[in-house]
Amino acid sequence: TIIKQGLRADIVAHGRALNDDIDISLKCDASWVAAYLGISDIHLKDKLRISREQALDRAVQTVEYAKSHGLKIRFTVEDGSRADPQFLINVCRAIEDAGVDRISLPDTVGILRPIGMYNFVKKVRSEIKTPLDAHVHNDIGFALANAFAACDAGVDQIHTTIDGIGERTGIPSLAETAVALTYLYKSPNDFRLDMLADLSRLIEQYTDIRPYDSKPIVGSSAYKHKAGTHLAAVLKNPAAYEPIHPRMVGNRRRIVFGELAGKTGAEYLMS
Repeated sequence: TIIKQGLRADIVAHGRALNDDIDISLKCDASWVAAYLGISDIHLKDKLRISREQALDRAVQTVEYAKSHGLKIRFTVEDGSRADPQFLINVCRAIEDAGVDRISLPDTVGILRPIGMYNFVKKVRSEIKTPLDAHVHNDIGFALANAFAACDAGVDQIHTTIDGIGERTGIPSLAETAVALTYLYKSPNDFRLDMLADLSRLIEQYTDIRPYDSKPIVGSSAYKHKAGTHLAAVLKNPAAYEPIHPRMVGNRRRIVFGELAGKTGAEYLMS
């Protein structure tokens, strides 16, 4: 199993807020579990078919069960961004009192704007002392912006995947998040950014999911220059049109000869 590989990372077993799922995590020798439970009315009524009171009891019972078996637990209040705000706080308070180690705040269907994500997290942060995670989906294209809005509002951890792969349109990309943390937020870290492009290609081999050419950081067109005026500037100083040198993220610059290359591009490509 992954757990037996001896990795330095904490391996988290993900499952529903059910004792049976916790038991499976125990059989895997996991030290961390991540339980999730929908708390919005649409999830409670149409998916789970339980009341708010039953959901609150299940959340607390799940945390208590995990802790009684020596596990650390992160609890996701699924669809929290569409839940009744006061019920969201009530659930977070209850699982905090039960001993939860982390609480994950999700925008499950990616419907929040960054200001909405900020306010969503800020409200919980003002009421809860437990470390908070942000888990945001990219259905409308706001995942990365919402992740950093959550960061500004006080979350301690951002969920990412390589190339942003995930359910439907995925979640924030590891590459984009790591580069933003390093260069925009000036966050102290030991990220090996030069491995990002290779990591993306490795995952492509395993999943057969290729990132689109213009995908930031790792895409084949991320450092492609075609317009003559751009080429002239890049050849003098790449920073004119490249915020980060391609070598820093394991990518490479591509100069394209075409109808827009102009005199400068033609001279460069024929030299």
